[in-house]
Amino acid sequence: MPSFNLTVSIDKAILNTQSSDKLVIARKVNGSLNTVFDGYSIAASSDWKKLLSTTEFKWTENFKVFLVSSVNPGDPIIASTNEVEISPNYLTTYDKNQLSNPENQAAGTFAKPGSFGIAQVPMELYAAVKKSTAGGAWSTIYVDRDSHVGKTKITLQPQNEYLLMWKNEVSTETIWVLAETDGQMVVFANGETTKMIRYGYAKPDAPTPDEEPTWY
Repeated sequence: MPSFNLTVSIDKAILNTQSSDKLVIARKVNGSLNTVFDGYSIAASSDWKKLLSTTEFKWTENFKVFLVSSVNPGDPIIASTNEVEISPNYLTTYDKNQLSNPENQAAGTFAKPGSFGIAQVPMELYAAVKKSTAGGAWSTIYVDRDSHVGKTKITLQPQNEYLLMWKNEVSTETIWVLAETDGQMVVFANGETTKMIRYGYAKPDAPTPDEEPTWY
């Protein structure tokens, strides 16, 4: 599976503010953004990595799926089943609180490329996706919060669209209500695995009196 690297440069004038905000990243799945999978803190924090003038977000296209029972904003993401690794075009099936070993599906089973799924999901449970990040860790990138009638096959399509944003009260492994307007979208084109972006002022570390920092 390919590895991705997003390098973020931060003007030192921003770091010197000692703001309590965190720089966090979310990934779009099925057209939605509702979890944060990694982040850094300007101020020293025991829960977050230290934000530096050059910071890297790293991940690989390895995925796990599982089911959860609670999907309200602010809820912690807690698995109600086992977690299984899954690849595009594979399908796992729910039965008696367990997900089966995923099986490869016939061509055309999934309408969109890069998709995989969970079959026989009951009404009281909801599909969720994790992906691997730096150091072999796994982090949830999406929870399907839609209500479904009867046992349903849930299709999941991770997209190479990411949201960088500054947040104060935020955490990973928690459900949030996020929107593209909350920050800066970063899109990886087909075959692209590295990108760079900068946050700060038009002239780095030399803001004009009324200038607000932004993304470049």
